[in-house]
Amino acid sequence: MVGNDKAISSKIINFRSIPKCMSIIIPNEVLQTTQMSEAELLTEIAVMLFQKEKFTLAQASRFALMNQLQFQRLLGSRQIPLHYDITELREDVISLEANNWR
Repeated sequence: MVGNDKAISSKIINFRSIPKCMSIIIPNEVLQTTQMSEAELLTEIAVMLFQKEKFTLAQASRFALMNQLQFQRLLGSRQIPLHYDITELREDVISLEANNWR
């Protein structure tokens, strides 16, 4: 510590599976205040961005560290409708092929 600075314990989240990557630091205080785990916080961010149509289903599920079916079930449990277009269909096909889905 320098002077009156307090050391802030933080979580660093790094999405290595995403080609261009940005790391963010979320102070543990935020997780403690919200009483959320890292996974829960990621899920809430993914749901919010999906609802605002900033994330596709594929992007949101990856961000939330879930497979698409898990994320769809989560959306369904919250009565959040899917927005799905041809671009997302193409992404899903690519994702399924990449994971040898048959």
